[in-house]
Amino acid sequence: MGEIYGRAAQVRIWLGPLEILAEKRAEQSTASQVLEMLSQGTPFLQICQLLLDWPKEKLSMKKWYNACENEPRYRESGDSFLSSISSLYHRPWWGRVWVMQEVVLASNAKMQWGSWIMSFDTLLSAYHNLKDDMQKNFSRLEVGFGPKKLRDFLAMVDSRIEPIKICQAFQKRLSDSNHTNQSTTPYLGFVQVLATTITRQATDPRDKVYGVLAMAPPPVARAMVPNYDKTISEVYVDTAYHILHSSRSYILLHRATSDQTSNLPS
Repeated sequence: MGEIYGRAAQVRIWLGPLEILAEKRAEQSTASQVLEMLSQGTPFLQICQLLLDWPKEKLSMKKWYNACENEPRYRESGDSFLSSISSLYHRPWWGRVWVMQEVVLASNAKMQWGSWIMSFDTLLSAYHNLKDDMQKNFSRLEVGFGPKKLRDFLAMVDSRIEPIKICQAFQKRLSDSNHTNQSTTPYLGFVQVLATTITRQATDPRDKVYGVLAMAPPPVARAMVPNYDKTISEVYVDTAYHILHSSRSYILLHRATSDQTSNLPS
């Protein structure tokens, strides 16, 4: 599958159809509108001012606080606003193991949700613009949304995007090392890739390895032929062995734990 994604002219990532319920369809529309504006460089605070009718003028922090506190509708509309944007990141696609390679190995990945389409690179730009403006205007935004809800929202978005960025960065380092004929491959990067699968969903736990094998350093990928006749424990032990043997270092061991509740290797 990795080769298919890598050679495809375009990979279309299906997030789901147009929502049937009017309320859910409105959330879908808001999420796509906000992401489009963020991708074009519109600051998040300005988007809130436009779509939520927040105070437009540049007030002092005290006046801003008073304006928002005296208008309960700001906080109420803010709750539904964050919920709408979150609806995109709560799509099941974000939690699955196998889909990581769709984005990471594709040269041109586009996400589609109903009729809405956006390239993943553009989605990343929107994400970076969101984080930048969150840092610049956090004090004003937290007045409108509430500090906990704002932090929870940003943490949720980070949890969806950052693992993919880790995998993308690793693939770039791996590609650079191959092109420059370096003898040492960044095995530590692949250990980080494997770590991103811990919280991701897989029908078969063995796919926590097999689902990212297309992103592995060549010596590990060649040695690890998917074999579902092996037990989960055997697959995990084999993976650890091939990483340790190929890298000739103990980089994997810092991930070992003493938790034996799962009856799997540490």
